[in-house]
Amino acid sequence: MATIHKLSSDLINKIAAGEVIEDPSSVVKELVENALDAKATHIVISVEAGGLRSITVVDNGGGIKREDLILAFERHATSKLKTFDELFSLRTMGFRGEALSSIASIAKMEVETAYSDQAFRVLVEQGKVSSITESQRNRGTSIEVRALFHNVPVRRQFQKSIAVLSKQIHRIVDKIALANPKISFTLFVDQQKRSEYLYESKMSLENNLRKRVEQILGNDLASNMYFVNYEKDAIQIFGFIAHPLDAKQMRTKQYLSINNRAINSQEIADCIKQGYKTRLSEKLYPCFVLNITLPAVKIDVNVHPQKKTIRLLANSELKPIIEKAISNSFESKIQKKSVSFISSGTFTPSSFRLTEPLIFKNDQQILQQTLFNQDKHISFKPYALIGKYLMLESHDLIEQMHSGPFFWMHIPHAFSKLLYESFTNKTVSLAAQSLLIPINIDIESEQMYLFERAIDNFPKMGLVCRQLGENTICIDQYPILLQPDQVEPFFLSMLQAISMSEKIETKAKHQLAKQIANNALSFNYHIFSYEEAISLAHSLFELEEFCFAPNGKPVLLAVEEEDLNKLFSKKDR
Repeated sequence: MATIHKLSSDLINKIAAGEVIEDPSSVVKELVENALDAKATHIVISVEAGGLRSITVVDNGGGIKREDLILAFERHATSKLKTFDELFSLRTMGFRGEALSSIASIAKMEVETAYSDQAFRVLVEQGKVSSITESQRNRGTSIEVRALFHNVPVRRQFQKSIAVLSKQIHRIVDKIALANPKISFTLFVDQQKRSEYLYESKMSLENNLRKRVEQILGNDLASNMYFVNYEKDAIQIFGFIAHPLDAKQMRTKQYLSINNRAINSQEIADCIKQGYKTRLSEKLYPCFVLNITLPAVKIDVNVHPQKKTIRLLANSELKPIIEKAISNSFESKIQKKSVSFISSGTFTPSSFRLTEPLIFKNDQQILQQTLFNQDKHISFKPYALIGKYLMLESHDLIEQMHSGPFFWMHIPHAFSKLLYESFTNKTVSLAAQSLLIPINIDIESEQMYLFERAIDNFPKMGLVCRQLGENTICIDQYPILLQPDQVEPFFLSMLQAISMSEKIETKAKHQLAKQIANNALSFNYHIFSYEEAISLAHSLFELEEFCFAPNGKPVLLAVEEEDLNKLFSKKDR
């Protein structure tokens, strides 16, 4: 007797359903995507008992023709794909023709649909159409799915609690709503309206999406988000990215879609994070809502049974566009500043001049420095220097920092930021001070090769050095924030960073600069004078972006009343 035999159609459908339908949220996703393909403008989703009892999706789309009703529930039957070539230029959400047949094989279904002036009611049981009768309804389709997994009890046993299933459905609706801001969505859970996202034609697409972001992510997060709208080479990046200070330890608030299809892509999410550059810690993840529009021929959606992931055929050209879109959104809010100082005749460090005479307030000397822009000036007042922290006041930083007006500046982080910028930005250089007696450093021949490769970058980082002999480097000037005995280890740490760059075969300047700047944080800096700290702040505020060190940690932190309340309310230990 033969041991190989053909599987029955019913078993084939149930196996296919296991790939396509993982839980009730998968059903919701498939039905909503069908409604989108039908050109619906308003979709209403209703679920009961986490979707296990019933799922109903109602739309005002094009409906289904009478002659297509039976075939619509057959496997691999679709109106969205005819030829193999079309598989690589898809503009619809679905294409395999598996969703309705898979759902029908593990649940009971009732469909009401109206196409043109005809309306019909269809009952589906055991995966087969049992009856088609005339009905009355407005244009569109309503599909009710009841008793999900009733004939596969093993699958039902593996389902999570009703509360978790309801939450999963809510999240999938949120994802699709954010990916399709021109479509209205309403969600009912156990007969109670849980969310409603309405498209308002009188509002711009940006404001419609912003409203949804506020509803889903909350006003606190949404109010600080940056708008992204960047297009190049037929690729558009549109949406919102969160302020770096709102980054999270998990990726749960990352919403990504491509051609209005909600997807998961860690690769693209990493590109978005790289666009934040040094504004974000490597251990944190940015929050974002972004839709990427690109030619359909550049993506392959036939990768995952549930179409959760895609394959990018334009990966190399998409990455720099994403990073540029993110970077531009930050830079558009930070205008280039020019600095103007007027001498007051009082004591002034060489690196800056005072805009106003020194004044006294409560017997405390307050130094006023002002940075001027074409149509806006930013000013800050330093109040106190405590160890490696400078306290300052600036009402002009409130918009950028979303807090204030009192801030602590972390001096080593500020120095690290300036060091990074001096390596990557041609217009930025670190202040240096001369040595009375130059420092000679003996290095190996391999290190000398590295030195020769990067010799043009050292002066910008405050190190004026030259080759003296075959394996000796002479240091004539060094960064003002270092002590003389730290010059040699600082120089060697930069050579080490260059060496690491060589070993990992990367020529990316920003990666090398980041390593050098991070190495600089390991030094035990001397106690800064008040003037040195203010000079550093002056240089820092000349940068286009100065809020974060290369390691992603903040350079400035606001002094919040809530934090002070916590400190003063601590019990004695």
